[in-house]
Amino acid sequence: MIESIHTLPPATFTKKRNLSFSGQNKTEKKNYYPAISSLFIPGSGQMLNGESSKGIKIFASALGLEYMANKLLKSCHISSILDKADPKILLKTEKLALKSKSLAGFTALAGFIGLTLYSVINAFKYNDKDSKNPRNTGESIASYILPGIGQMLNGQVLKGLGLFTGSMATALIAAKFALTGNIIAARKAFFATGVISLYSAVDAYKTPKS
Repeated sequence: MIESIHTLPPATFTKKRNLSFSGQNKTEKKNYYPAISSLFIPGSGQMLNGESSKGIKIFASALGLEYMANKLLKSCHISSILDKADPKILLKTEKLALKSKSLAGFTALAGFIGLTLYSVINAFKYNDKDSKNPRNTGESIASYILPGIGQMLNGQVLKGLGLFTGSMATALIAAKFALTGNIIAARKAFFATGVISLYSAVDAYKTPKS
């Protein structure tokens, strides 16, 4: 038995070692930053990985589900407070409608959570071995916190200044509306600021340094 092992040709051991190494090379690269980004903003991880169309669809769907859940559950909360204060204030049909709204609200919330988890897992498992896009993680984080900074670090000074100016303008407009009590307009302006920040982060992450 020992003699048969010693008589095996060296090529046999070489082949086995090559197979083990080839198995390691097939391991997909894990994308921690896009996954973390998707946890906070569903779809942003896909955008960072170069799947812009998929990321926009996930982001829009998640935004719609979040808005629906927030509106329905808030309405149910107000109605339940009124019902506790005076049980006779709501009719039986209104109470039934309240239960239906509550169920729909929790369904939308569950859909939002599920979509967020899908976005995180999908961004984490994305295999970018064929992608030629750079991975500027530091510049992307800087641009998300302060839009335009990542572009400046990548050598796109004019583009960076434009994004910085735009984000500052929308932020100031939002603050002005909030101070005057115009909450709806303030939310719209803050949303515009968030969109600029997200675009700046994705663009800085994927743009090669010049």
